[in-house]
Parts: sequence; C-alpha cells; structure tokens
Amino acid sequence: MGCMALATHREPTTRASTHAVPTHTEPIHAVPTHAVPTSAALIRAIETIASFVGSFEPGRYCGDDAAQLLSSFTRGERLCAAGKTLAAKRAAESNQHQRHGHRSAAHWLADLTGESVGDAIEVLSLGDSLQAHPGVDSAIGKAGCRDQRPRPSPGL
Repeated sequence: MGCMALATHREPTTRASTHAVPTHTEPIHAVPTHAVPTSAALIRAIETIASFVGSFEPGRYCGDDAAQLLSSFTRGERLCAAGKTLAAKRAAESNQHQRHGHRSAAHWLADLTGESVGDAIEVLSLGDSLQAHPGVDSAIGKAGCRDQRPRPSPGL
C-alpha cells in the first residue's frame, strides 16, 4: 500500500496514492502571523479536524508521517485543553450554570463535557489559578501544554 504525503516540503516516500498531494511548500503548521483568531475560525478548524479524522486511514501513511501526525494531534489536544480551561473559567464567571439550571459551575461543565464533576472541578480550579497568575494563560495558549491537561505547577 502506498504512503500518503503530508502537506510539507517532503515528497511522498513511496509511489503516488489515489489522493492528490498538495503542491505548496509551506509546512502544515504554518499560520499567518497577522491572523486574528475568532470563534468562527476555531469552529472551522475543529470541523476540519473532525473531517480529517472521519476519513483518516492510518495505514496509508508511512511511519515518519504517522509520527508527525501524532505530534500534531498531541499539540492540538494540549491547545484544546488550554482553551477549554480558559473558556470554562469565563463561562463560570458569567454564571452560565445558573442560566441552564445547574446548581454549580462544576455540575454545568460536567454535564456539558460528559466528564465527571471531579474533573470539572479540576478544570475550574486551574482556571482560577491561571487568573491569579496573569500571563500564564497567554503562555499556555502560545506554546501548548506539556501534559494532556494544563495543570498549575506546585509553586502556583
């Protein structure tokens, strides 16, 4: 079976697949620095990821490309966890839980995400820690996090 080429400057590592290979030479992670993030852009990006995953055939990628995809998925997971934490904190501050009939922000978040109330409490607690240390949330958003879920360091 052929190996799919990622949209990078590398050529396919085996014979051509049935999918078109992009001809541009920008790395797949290149984003214009002048772009202003919007919620609509985020929604489109999530839909793009959902579409990719929905038709993802791992066996069509060589090992190097699969490793690069793994790295990209991991970065996306970390960035999404950071964004989720920041958005959850803001939603809690605006009393979304009360608007939706929940007794606490943690219960509302758990209901919305399908996670446990304990996990929701952790996310909201981290949001509180980030708010208490200005600039940390910005650093997390720019660099992503080392763990799957962003957590404060012991000194925070």
